[in-house]
Amino acid sequence: MGRNKDLMEVYDTGKLNWHSGYEESIAIAGMVPRWKGRAVLEIGCGEGNLASILAYSGAEVFACDYSSKQIIRAKKKYGGIQGITFFAGDYRKIKERFDIIVMQGVIEHFDKPEVELPWIVNNLLKGEAGTRVIISVPHWWNPRGFILQTLRLLLDAPISLTDLHYFLPGDIKRLAAACDMLITEYKVVDESWGAGHDCIADLRERIPKCCPDIPKERLDALINWLKIALLDKTVAFEGLGASAIYRIER
Repeated sequence: MGRNKDLMEVYDTGKLNWHSGYEESIAIAGMVPRWKGRAVLEIGCGEGNLASILAYSGAEVFACDYSSKQIIRAKKKYGGIQGITFFAGDYRKIKERFDIIVMQGVIEHFDKPEVELPWIVNNLLKGEAGTRVIISVPHWWNPRGFILQTLRLLLDAPISLTDLHYFLPGDIKRLAAACDMLITEYKVVDESWGAGHDCIADLRERIPKCCPDIPKERLDALINWLKIALLDKTVAFEGLGASAIYRIER
């Protein structure tokens, strides 16, 4: 069994301390000028928040997740919305093809994204020019990313319960090329999580969990320094958000 399958229990609880992803979802919706009439597959739909936004935008959304408990939650929240079909199971069992495939915070959890993404493109995306895949991944080129990746790479700290890969933009470019596709739009969102108040709050909570031996006074010193460094109003942080979104096309 791959590591991705081992994450099922984590997803089933529905209690992961993730931020809402609303800003990220809105940015994904903005990647397509017109959703109306488009056949859309969302892989890893979770509780259906993004699927509902796309359905309200006029798309016909087939939303799947391998966690049946997440799909139960999604149907309870959004099952009455016209234009959404929820499916609990493996996306490799889907027989239809789609105009657009969306994966919000998904490919970093694949065992082998270099295998899965080409399979998805070749088997689930329509073959004509202009079809597209939109993916979002955690963005690490920011103060939050530099601190957490330092802990991971120097101290082997478990900075995430679910991430199996930590992508930089060049990695996504290579994945797109393996699918014979190109990145045609790129956005970074969630600035506060990457370099603001939410970043500081996240690090205060996350660091003691992944590095319990760090003395409290050392952590307090880091948090106080970050408050000065990141919340200094004379500096404007741009492009340092915690989420990166890529539109890739044929």
